[in-house]
Amino acid sequence: MFNALRHGVPIRWVSGVASSSPDSGVYMSTKYGSKASDFNPASLKGKNIGVNPGGLAAPSEYGLYDLITKGGLKPDDVRMTPFSDIAAMVQALNNGSIDGATLGPPFTASIKPGTAFNAEGGYPDSMQIAGYFATTALLGEHRDAGVAFFRAVERTVNTHLSGDYHQDTDVMTKMAQQLGTTVETLRVAPSVPFDFNVPAESVASLQKMYQAVPNTLQIDSPVKPEELIDLSLVIDAAQGK
Repeated sequence: MFNALRHGVPIRWVSGVASSSPDSGVYMSTKYGSKASDFNPASLKGKNIGVNPGGLAAPSEYGLYDLITKGGLKPDDVRMTPFSDIAAMVQALNNGSIDGATLGPPFTASIKPGTAFNAEGGYPDSMQIAGYFATTALLGEHRDAGVAFFRAVERTVNTHLSGDYHQDTDVMTKMAQQLGTTVETLRVAPSVPFDFNVPAESVASLQKMYQAVPNTLQIDSPVKPEELIDLSLVIDAAQGK
């Protein structure tokens, strides 16, 4: 996204998607502690952490980057093992093959009790790691379509996906049908708190993480929030325009 903008693609970050799930984060083996408040991030040095493909080049790994930084460490101080099969990563954590893992629901439900603890959340409320992106055409000549899309999204969230909607049997039944799964499987994870905002800090924080990974961020100058974030479609949809 940052590289594309600097190379002339007229892309904008037009909406967030969700807040970090309470269960998401960096899970460490109980060999190194029992709760986040007692965990020393510096002890990550030399540890083997299971990560999503791409490692710190993936925004989902921001929690791990934050923990590494708090420990006064560099990414190279930590061994990162990528897993394309997240279920296999949980299994590796459970059997002690890795020291920690970055996980989110529903996979966190498969962690054996007493095996690991959440040492760091997925990402703070002051930033966003995902969202909807669009070229400036959707913000210009096709703006009506953009506003209509987000009006439909906001209406769906406000009507059906607010609060603990995992307890709404009708909603969960329809969602399970669309996703090709079961209500029981979906209810393993907590309800996702939707959040359409994109805090300005997201832009600087993600770029800082990517700078720590060689050959990831290929830009001559940092992207500023006002160059990338444009929430006008979401705002107009909320105001009924």
